[in-house]
Amino acid sequence: MAHTFLTFIACCCMASAVHADEIYRWVDEKGRTQFSDQVPERYRNAATRVDTNPSELTDAQRQDAAVRAAREKAMVERANEERPAPPQPAGAVMGARDSLTQKQLDCERMQREYRESQECFAPFIIRGRDGRPRRRGAAVREEAFLYCKPVPDPSAQCGSPPQYIGQ
Repeated sequence: MAHTFLTFIACCCMASAVHADEIYRWVDEKGRTQFSDQVPERYRNAATRVDTNPSELTDAQRQDAAVRAAREKAMVERANEERPAPPQPAGAVMGARDSLTQKQLDCERMQREYRESQECFAPFIIRGRDGRPRRRGAAVREEAFLYCKPVPDPSAQCGSPPQYIGQ
């Protein structure tokens, strides 16, 4: 799932770079690095053109990506089919939920939201040259909060999440 999301984001970024005429980079008065196809007048002397040619894909790379995406989609579908259905509580009547069942459903929802949040934030973690997060409690780029919703870990309320085969 994370690979599919990352592939989608990479394709979107590359597609937007292909359509832009020229991309420029400069540092504003607050020290923030800016990228745009239009440079404000006061930064024209400081702006440098960014070469976007390396981000263009060849037809072979596009075909490889399509094959990988299809293979990953098939694996996800197969894993979902093989995953056992959650057990129904004994004596449960359709539509009527006792507090234990409702708590289980709430915990599953919170764990799913937490997992989705972690997958969303993963590409924005600042990493060192070796590919590992720079420090414990890894720093996250600010723009992550524009796209991702922080969700607290439900383990304190619900215990550790169940582990499924294939996850």
